[in-house]
Amino acid sequence: MARQKDKRRKAGKSAIAKPVKRLSMTTMLWLVFAITALALGIKAFDDRQKSVIAKQVETHREALAVSEYVSGNVSAVYQTLKVADQAGWKTGKPSRAHEDIEAVIYLADALTAPAGSRLRVGGEATSKFLAENKNSGFTETGDLIVAYAPERGGARVALIKPNAWLPKPYGGRAFSLVRGSADGLQRSALGSITACSPISNSALSACVKANRPIVGIPDLIGLAIYALLLLGPALTMLGLFKLLNQRNSEVETFEGEATRAGRVLKTVLHEAKAGFWSWDAKSDKVWMSPEAAALMEA
Repeated sequence: MARQKDKRRKAGKSAIAKPVKRLSMTTMLWLVFAITALALGIKAFDDRQKSVIAKQVETHREALAVSEYVSGNVSAVYQTLKVADQAGWKTGKPSRAHEDIEAVIYLADALTAPAGSRLRVGGEATSKFLAENKNSGFTETGDLIVAYAPERGGARVALIKPNAWLPKPYGGRAFSLVRGSADGLQRSALGSITACSPISNSALSACVKANRPIVGIPDLIGLAIYALLLLGPALTMLGLFKLLNQRNSEVETFEGEATRAGRVLKTVLHEAKAGFWSWDAKSDKVWMSPEAAALMEA
C-alpha cells in the first residue's frame, strides 16, 4: 500500500505542469515590429522584381518592333532586286531606287574580286547565306547585305549602309543588329537590359539595350511609401514603450512607498508592543502577525 501511495504521489507530481515562460510586453512589441518590417521588405523586393520583369518585357517588345521594321526594309530591297532582274536592269539602277543602298553587284563579280577585299568578303558571305536559304546578313567586315538569287541567271547583292535601318538612340536605349538568330532576353546586367528578336528569313537579329538605373524614381517612391507604412507601427511602439516605462516607474514608486510604510508599521508595533491578527471564518483559521504571536507566547 505504501509503495502504491508513493507511486501515486510521484505520478501526481509529474502531472503538475511546469510553469510556462511568458513573453514580456516589450519583447512582443519588438516581435510585431520585426514581423511588420520583414513583410514590408519582402513586398518591396517583390515589387522590385516585378518592375524588372516589366522592363524586360517592354525591351523585348521594342526588339520585336525593330525586327519587324528591319525585316520590312529587307523585303523592300529584295523585291527591288527581283524587279531589276526581271526587267533586265543594270546594277546601277536598283541602287538608285533606295537611298540606303550603297551599291548593287553581281555575285559572280564579287567572288572574283581580290581576296580579303570588301566585295570578296561580301560575295563569300552571300554564298553562305543563300546556301542556308537566307536572303540577308552581316559580312565579316560589318557590311549589311541583301541578296536575290533567281532560278536562272546570276544572283544580285545589295550593300546597305551600316545601321541605316536602325532607330537613333533615345531614352537610354541603344539599337543594334547582330549576327545569328537570337530571341528573347539576352542579358539582364546590373543597370541595363538587353533583348533581341530574329529577323525573318535572315541571319540577323535586332537587339535593344535599355538602361535601367539601379535605384530609379519609381523605386524611391516605393521605398518612401513602405517607410511611411513602417513609421506608423514604429510611432505606436514608441508610445507604448513610453507608457510602459511610466507604469513601471509608478509601480516602483508604489512598491517603495509600501515597503517604507511596512517598516514604519513594524517599528510602531514593536515599540507599542502591539500586533494584529485575522480570522478566516470559512477555514476557521487564525493568522497572526509576528508581533501578535510574540505577545501571545508571552
